[in-house]
Parts: sequence; C-alpha cells; structure tokens
Amino acid sequence: MAEATHNADKKKKEFDYFYTLLLHRKVIIIVSLALALLAAAYLLLRPEVYSAKSSFSISLNSKINTPYGLYNLKTIDPIHYLNALEETNFKKEVLNKLGGINQDKFTFEFEAEEVKVGPQNTEVVLANKFDFMVSGSNPEKLVDVNETALTTFLENTDRKIQNDMYNQFSSELQIQINNYGISIQIIEDLIAELKEGVNSQVQIKTSKTSLKELIDDRLINSLEGSERGLVVSMMLSGEERYRVYQQTILTIKEVKLKTMLNDLAKKELLLKNLKAAKENGNLSTLLSQPFSNNYILLTYPELKTESDLFNNLKKIIVFMFIGFFLSTTVVLMKSYYQFKSE
Repeated sequence: MAEATHNADKKKKEFDYFYTLLLHRKVIIIVSLALALLAAAYLLLRPEVYSAKSSFSISLNSKINTPYGLYNLKTIDPIHYLNALEETNFKKEVLNKLGGINQDKFTFEFEAEEVKVGPQNTEVVLANKFDFMVSGSNPEKLVDVNETALTTFLENTDRKIQNDMYNQFSSELQIQINNYGISIQIIEDLIAELKEGVNSQVQIKTSKTSLKELIDDRLINSLEGSERGLVVSMMLSGEERYRVYQQTILTIKEVKLKTMLNDLAKKELLLKNLKAAKENGNLSTLLSQPFSNNYILLTYPELKTESDLFNNLKKIIVFMFIGFFLSTTVVLMKSYYQFKSE
C-alpha cells in the first residue's frame, strides 16, 4: 500500500523549468558574459572598417538619336546596368587598375533610393538616384577605389552600348549598300539599252490605238508620277515624239543613276568611318556616350567609419543573448533528461 502511494506521488511530480533555471543561474550568467566578452574583444582587436560613399543619378531615354539613325536601348532600368558594380570580375578589374590591390579587403555595393508611388499610380516608376559604397580597412585607398570604380563602370557600359549600336548600324548600312548595288546595276543596263537605241536612230513605231500599250511598257512604268506625265506629254506632241521619248527616258535614268551613285558613296563613307572608329576604339566620336550622357554625380565619395560605439554595443548585446539562449537550452535539456531517468 505504501509503495503504490509512492509511485502515485512520483507520477504527480512535474518538471519545473523556472526552478531549474534559477538553480543553474550561475552557469547561464557565466556563459552569457563569456560570449559577450569574446565579442567585445573581437570588436576591439579587429581592424577598423571604413567606407566611401558617393551618390549619383541616372535617367535613361529609350531612344537615342545618332548620325547613323535611331537606336533603341534594350532596357531603361538603371539597375540592370548597375548590377555590374557588384560582380567579382568588375571589382578585380578596378583594383588591378590601382596597382593590383588585394580584392578580398574591399567590398562593392550599391543601393537604390526608395521610390514613393501613390496608390492610384499604375505606371512603372524606376529609381533614378543611387548610392555606391566601397568598404574596407584601408581608408587611404577607398576614395580612389570608389572614383575609379564609377569611371570604369561608365566606360564599360558606354562601350557595350556602342558596340551594340555599331553592330546594328553597320549591318543596316551594309544591307543598304547591297540594295543600292543591285538597283544601280539594273539602271546601268537600262541606260546601255537606251543609248544603243538612240545611237542606232531606231524609232519606236506606234499608232494612236496602241498608244496605251506604249505608255504601259517597262520604261513608262519604271517612272514616278511627275516624270511619267512629262514623257507621256512629249509622246503626244509632234512628229519627233518617239526620238524625244527615248532621249528623255535616257536623261532621266542618267540623272537617277548619278543620284544613286552619290547616295551609295555617302553610305560607303559612313560605313568606312564607322569601321575605322571601331578599329581605333573611337566609337564615342561618332556615337557619343549613350550611358554617361544620362549620368549625374550628386556627391563625391565621402569617407566614414562603420565601426562606431553604438553598433559595437548592439553586436555585444546580440552575442550575450546568443550565449543566454545556448546555455539555457543546454541546462534545460540536461536537467530534463536527468529528471526522466530518475
């Protein structure tokens, strides 16, 4: 009877979490303080972290006018271009320009200013103000790194867009030149045929009933409205109308040929200059700077320290709470296991 009562009292006994924590409070406090002291020691002994921040604005137009025609940008969202600032290869390129500085000691980061849009606005509003930060432990180099990074970024972005513009315009010019060549060859053949007819004094015989057929032949149909009217009026006047007709067609075609040859020479010169600029790396002289022209530097890089007292205190408190959490978890688990094993 006494043994049954003892077992019943044991089953009614419950694990007291609060009492367990009070019982092991010294261990918990020691662990929490130990982690806080370790964090404080690390923050005091680690090198000071600095950053250089600059601000700029970018507002891109979807269409760019050039001497070679209209170019449509693939995207006008500046963030699509600014992502290159945080790429590893870009950082390596910038630091190599400054004498091969260890890239592990620097971090690149950009932030877009928050865009405030009203609830009724349905249009997409793009950010146009940005901050660029270069962080590291060497304050003497941060400003130079920031400036060099932005300069390199603008040069690279302009070059990429210019190369795309070059591919588009050179391709279009080459197609136009090829089409001119075909058209010129057709006109030259027609002129040669007309000259042969004029020189041989062979007249085109027709009558009033077949006049319509003559007007609709390949020579008449190849003319534009005003030229066609002129030739038809000549055909309807005098006995010499047939010779005048051939001579007029020949003159018109020769003038048109000269015009097309001049246009072809202009196209070929444009293409030649474009290719020469590409080979010499001077595309900006012809195509300007499509990205840099829309870039405005708002503030020059400003050096500041990131490891201030307030931030350090916050980090120490965080580590102390981590120590408290870990120690209480271990104490409760160990005590609960012992309780269950009794």
